[in-house]
Amino acid sequence: MTASVRLDNGDLLLENDGLSHRVGWSDVGLTTVGFTADDHAWVRDPGRRIEVEWRFEQAEVRYAPVSGTALRVDAYATVNGASWQHRFWLPHGIPVIGYQLVTAPSSSTETAHHTSRDSAPDGGPEIIRAGAADTAAGLADRLDAWQLTSQHLELSRVRLLAVTDRTDNLVHVDSYHASRKEDIELAANLVTLTDPADGAALTLVKEAPAPEHRPVGCEADVGLYGDRLELAGNGRPDRPVDDLAETAGYVTWLIPHRAGAEQTTALHRWQQWLRPYQPGRDALVLSNTWGDFNRHLRMSQDFIEREIDAAARIGIEVVQLDDGWQRGASPMTTTGEDEVGIYQGFWDSDDQFWAFHAERFPDGLAPLVQRAKAAGVRLGLWYAPDSASEFANWQRDVDTIARLWADHELAGVKLDAVSLTSAASERRLVAFYEALQERVGDQLLLDTDVTAGVRLGYWGTLTTGPLFVENRYVARGSYWPHHTLRNLWQLAHVVHPQRLRMEFANVSLPRQHEWYADDPLAPGRWRQVDVAATVLAASPLAWLEVSELPIEDQQALAELLEAWRELRECFAAPVHPVGAAPNGWTWAGFVTEPVSGKSAQLAYRPLGDQGTWQIPLPGHLPPVTGVEVAHGDATATVVDGAVEVSIGHPLGHALLHVRHD
Repeated sequence: MTASVRLDNGDLLLENDGLSHRVGWSDVGLTTVGFTADDHAWVRDPGRRIEVEWRFEQAEVRYAPVSGTALRVDAYATVNGASWQHRFWLPHGIPVIGYQLVTAPSSSTETAHHTSRDSAPDGGPEIIRAGAADTAAGLADRLDAWQLTSQHLELSRVRLLAVTDRTDNLVHVDSYHASRKEDIELAANLVTLTDPADGAALTLVKEAPAPEHRPVGCEADVGLYGDRLELAGNGRPDRPVDDLAETAGYVTWLIPHRAGAEQTTALHRWQQWLRPYQPGRDALVLSNTWGDFNRHLRMSQDFIEREIDAAARIGIEVVQLDDGWQRGASPMTTTGEDEVGIYQGFWDSDDQFWAFHAERFPDGLAPLVQRAKAAGVRLGLWYAPDSASEFANWQRDVDTIARLWADHELAGVKLDAVSLTSAASERRLVAFYEALQERVGDQLLLDTDVTAGVRLGYWGTLTTGPLFVENRYVARGSYWPHHTLRNLWQLAHVVHPQRLRMEFANVSLPRQHEWYADDPLAPGRWRQVDVAATVLAASPLAWLEVSELPIEDQQALAELLEAWRELRECFAAPVHPVGAAPNGWTWAGFVTEPVSGKSAQLAYRPLGDQGTWQIPLPGHLPPVTGVEVAHGDATATVVDGAVEVSIGHPLGHALLHVRHD
């Protein structure tokens, strides 16, 4: 079924690939009066309709410059003389619908900052009610209200923590059961409704920063009151943003699936529609010298030449120059007591802040670009869009990055040090990403850092490229290979791993922290090649000075990466974490969904004597018919339609090429 929209008995009816969404108007505003996916009806008509005059416009568009295509529907509702605009997104090829509030009457008494409670009109459970406006704009806060077909649903919330410089337990899951005795109100980006009667499930994702980082906040994004669901926190700014033509609210996505591992399938396919995998741009192996914690102190033309040469030997595809390549100084790259580094206000400080450092790179980047091109390697740069004055200089930052990309054939840019302080700053940062993608097309990879500050996070920037998840250092005692593997494994249940830039460090670094002494899971207890294998399901980051790796480790990494590149496109499909959450004493791995009868699997052996494991296969995937070890000290066979793998040493890995005939 193709995506479509029509008026039906006074309702707006949207259909997309087996999914039907019927929208009307009630005393609480826009109201979903019917929602069916795969023949499962989630919503019933609540009655209490208010007459609404609909008109709509539709167009085939790309959701973002790098996204797949969708039917975009702009729906205009006139209710009691007041006008509202909502936008619906119906992606082609996946059964998903997204929607957002675009404009609302300025006289509305609902607000994005406050909710109060009263009883439902039918005397049922309490619902979220908007209170008196506490902002000048008085923007409507509620997005939708649903009368559910069942009052026995299960509700789960997944919270993903950023600011990873201070957090290491990144994934938190909370579970609830619908009840008329208890009002469940959650601040959330991702919640899932599950019907225990038949295993149908529906995940709702709000494309927005995390609640704690949202400039336009609300008390709750989701309220479940027995058999009634309310969605709130539409996210429209509390004041106009002068240099932006439109300030639509956050998009909420409705993603149906079956309970269990099929949630991962549905979420990963949706994310791959938002940003389809492109060979030569995505999931490249990238190195960044900052991981050895020498910071900018070794940054020079000679040093980067050595890094390029070592990267070429190993098979690393992009050498990224972090903070320190530029003329201006951040707080981390000052060179003397008299120099003051900054993380914003760059343009006011020095309009040549983003020129190349004259002493470290006297000839600019051109000689390094030529050397890299001859070696089959590309370059990337660190850059900090200027947060000052609510990103007032965002267009200058777009111009600067586009020029650097064009002049030096950059593969990517790591975007760091941003800080959201208001709704205007958030919208300008989003506009910065969108404009940059328009300028450079789909050629430039943008790594968005989530390690510190108030930023867009996991769900606020879904089309820009991988998230730079962690800064971990052997020299400071903060890097543990199994911790990084655990974070990747847990995040991958809902975030496609190729959206995650995950690191491996130099475990033979001479400056080992005292915390590692006598610890069986210390970085030095791992083989370098096994550490690198922990992040192969993601977008791998060699968080180290590659020229300082022992030559035997360089050779071992070259063999691993050569084998992995043969299977890299397998990891563009949905990727399932299997086994138990890695803790150093449990087997864990990743299984990709087969494409044309081919898939990849990764297995990680823990400490202990048990060297053999049957890799679990999600029940909706076809059985395995053949397997070959692509890399690792391992053997593998097929047993009862699944892979049984033996790995020759603790903390070892196996990369497997799997067939499903």
